[in-house]
Amino acid sequence: MDDFEEAFREAKAYLDEGLPFWCDVFLRPKDKEFCDFIKEKGYEVY
Repeated sequence: MDDFEEAFREAKAYLDEGLPFWCDVFLRPKDKEFCDFIKEKGYEVY
């Protein structure tokens, strides 16, 4: 999960400003897991 925490810090900076965030670090199915991780943190992402 350390990779998720690091990527989440970057995502949070964008999401808190209402800006889109695109993460190309993770491949499927890991990208889906990262999306779920962000949702668990209270952000609405697709």
